[in-house]
Amino acid sequence: MKGSYYAPELRLCRFQPSADLWGIGFVLYEAYVHDSEENRFKTRQIEKLGIEYFLPDDLDASIRDALVHLLKVNPQERWNIEQLQAWATSGDATFPEHIDISCRRWVEQGQNKIYPFYQIQIPEEWVHAGEDLKTIKLGKYHMNIAFIDRRGPWYKRWSMQAQSFEYVNKETEDCQAEEPTEFQVIDVPRADTKLQKGDRVFVGVSNEAGSSSKEKYEHVTRIFQQSVSAVPCNIQVLEVMPEFDHFAFPAYCNNAILGSVADACAGQNALDFRNLFRVNVAGVVKAADSTVVWWPGPRHCIQLGDVCLVVRSFDHFRGTSSPTIDDEVRQMVLDERHFRDTLDLNEEATWQAWRRNAKLNQVLGCHLLAMTLRFNPANV
Repeated sequence: MKGSYYAPELRLCRFQPSADLWGIGFVLYEAYVHDSEENRFKTRQIEKLGIEYFLPDDLDASIRDALVHLLKVNPQERWNIEQLQAWATSGDATFPEHIDISCRRWVEQGQNKIYPFYQIQIPEEWVHAGEDLKTIKLGKYHMNIAFIDRRGPWYKRWSMQAQSFEYVNKETEDCQAEEPTEFQVIDVPRADTKLQKGDRVFVGVSNEAGSSSKEKYEHVTRIFQQSVSAVPCNIQVLEVMPEFDHFAFPAYCNNAILGSVADACAGQNALDFRNLFRVNVAGVVKAADSTVVWWPGPRHCIQLGDVCLVVRSFDHFRGTSSPTIDDEVRQMVLDERHFRDTLDLNEEATWQAWRRNAKLNQVLGCHLLAMTLRFNPANV
């Protein structure tokens, strides 16, 4: 059993029914707030800061109420089983009716080791600050910016007095409760996105830069300190373990590259995925052998049954992550009508040309069965 499921009082050998309610609360917490990865120290963090510190602002009010009462550090203040039953049968509890299998959390499997990506804070002396990504050309160093955390002169801290977050301007030392307008997470950086001093840049590295996480770490450090920067910079590179959502590429994406038409060979379709669909592809799980191509380039060609991995942004204050693609973006990819609108394929002639390049008539029948078996919820 995970250490976080154990109530705080069990460390003092105080065995009582209320300890089971803590475990139920933590299962509920993981289902709605956190992921399922091992975190042996979460109980002590809750003891120190309180459960509300870790709850996102947009959490359902009913779920918040249950978590606050089930994860009380003092067992005397914790809900008993009758109170839990009353909550669960009151009609206020909101449980998801189904799981959307088109896009959900991806779990590492078998040989598909998740290599970390890297957080770099752009220093004041970095000479390329203010330049766009097209000019900097990180792609030639086999690096891809997953997202950018931009905060300007502000930083975020927890106020014990107010029991809430506050924002402090490090230049003026002003404090405020509202999130500053300068705070911005750029989920899908584009060629014209400019890097600014102070930005936290999260970089993924393809396997072409090295096969191990150590080699990739050294590669990122070397590039940012020497190759990309014309002057020596004291750049701190931190490893960050990513989390991903995933969805299966539709059949009409077969034989299409991720980049633009300029990157395509004769007979290939071009998705221009980042620019047109606002999707930053972190990895592609290949249908042929279930291996993962991490941080694929614009010329990577999608095959029928391939799966797209999309990195989740995370709040390191709370230890939670959130999707970087929403229902609108998924609809653009997974719904044929919206897909055609996005790529300007509404004329029947252009759509038939796309289908010919996708080779749907030759391969669709034999692959649909395999895809159905692979993504059946009973097999997940």
